[in-house]
Formats: sequence, C-alpha cells, structure tokens
Amino acid sequence: MKKTGFTLIELMIVVAIVVIVAVVAVPNILQTAKSDNQQKAINYLEKYHEAQGFFRMQAIKKKSDDPNTGLYARPFGELYKYGDTAVDLMGLEFAEAVDAHHGLNGYYFADDPRVPPQSESAFGLFAIPCLYGKTGDFVYYIDQNGAVLEKDPGAQVNTPNSYFTGANHPRDAHATGWYQAN
Repeated sequence: MKKTGFTLIELMIVVAIVVIVAVVAVPNILQTAKSDNQQKAINYLEKYHEAQGFFRMQAIKKKSDDPNTGLYARPFGELYKYGDTAVDLMGLEFAEAVDAHHGLNGYYFADDPRVPPQSESAFGLFAIPCLYGKTGDFVYYIDQNGAVLEKDPGAQVNTPNSYFTGANHPRDAHATGWYQAN
C-alpha cells in the first residue's frame, strides 16, 4: 500500500526555500520604501518652494491693499491667505501634514526658525525623517533659492531641533555635510 503526502524532508526543504527568499526580498522591499519616502520629501519641498513663489507674487500684486507685501509665508499657515491655489500647488495631504505638524510618508516638515516670520527675503523648510534609518536616511532643506540640500545626520537625527541651531544649520557659514540632493 502506497502512502500519500509529503515527507518531513520535503517540508523542511520548502520551508528553507521560503526563508531564503524572505531574507533576500525583505531588505530590498524596505530599502525601496525608504527611497520612495526620500524622493517624496524632496518633491514636497519643491512644491513648497513653488507655492511660496506664488504666495509672494500674489502679495506683490496686492501691494497697495496689504501691508505685508512681497513677503514669504511663514509660518506655513500663511500660505492659506490667498485661498486654495497655494494649497493646490502643494497638494492637500502635504499642506495638512505641515500645518498639523505630523509626519507624512516617513518625514516631518518644519519651518526654519532662523528665518523671521514674514520675511521679504527668505524662507526655509526642513524635512526630517520620522525614524532615521527606517523611514529615511537624510534631512532635507529648501529655501528661497530653490535648491534642495541634503545631509546624512547619522544617529544625531533623534533631536530635530539640533538642525535649527549651530553648525548643523545649512544657512550657517561653517555648516558641513550639506549637499545638493539628486
């Protein structure tokens, strides 16, 4: 009489193959997700730069009516001043995430506190990974010049405020490690 079914050896071989595939595939999937988060952060910063330009252009057009003419929007909520157009440029999801100070696609976004509110000459926005090494490897920064800068902070990303002061800040003349993002 012939028995049907799988032997213990056959089952162990199948389990070993599944484990090997998982060990190879999972890190690649996680790296892809992290790279996607980083690219989205760069894209959001570029949209923010575009919205700031729109905001400033609208403020200049309304110069005679508004004492805050030709200004950049800071804090972020000022972008709502001219209706939905600036928000449309950035996307509602991003606008809500920045305004509510919660993460989006693995990154937090924060106004640059070294730029005075309603500055005529400058604005700045940081994108900081929610979990360094898991959701992103770089801190990003954009200002009125439009170049997105990046820095690999290592484990020091635990305190986002450290980027707002001292030599870590991209506006500091002695800042090191900031490079133009690809």
